[in-house]
Amino acid sequence: MKNRNIFLALGFLLGVIIIGNSVAQANSYVLGVKITTAFYTDLDNDGFEDDIYAEAYLAFDDVVKARILLIYTLTLPSGYTYRDYYYHKITSEFITYEFRIYEGAFESGDYIFDLVCIVHSNGEFQVYQDTLVFDPPGGGADDEPPHSIVTVGP
Repeated sequence: MKNRNIFLALGFLLGVIIIGNSVAQANSYVLGVKITTAFYTDLDNDGFEDDIYAEAYLAFDDVVKARILLIYTLTLPSGYTYRDYYYHKITSEFITYEFRIYEGAFESGDYIFDLVCIVHSNGEFQVYQDTLVFDPPGGGADDEPPHSIVTVGP
């Protein structure tokens, strides 16, 4: 179901870009995407440190108008994978994204947070990726499946 939603979002994004992109913009280039932190904590105040907080930034060399599709994946030590996406329109040269994955840290071992960023600007696509490995201790309430929220920082 999640994979289907991601493909629908990608298809929608491509359709919007192909149909609606007739305005020329100044050339700007992505300098990069970087996951700056990822750790476990108790975001939902349920008494269990079983939530994941991650932060990443995307930097351009100039102020731009762009469409961004973020596809983020959390892979647990067992191989269980949680994947979601976030679509965003930007108009600035530096964006910080905050990822909150609730009920996601329930195993011990290395977790992998992977972020793929598809940028459409100036009629071109650019794809960037970053990965961060971290080690939460796990152990929480396993009564809910993981779910997430993405916010854009200042």
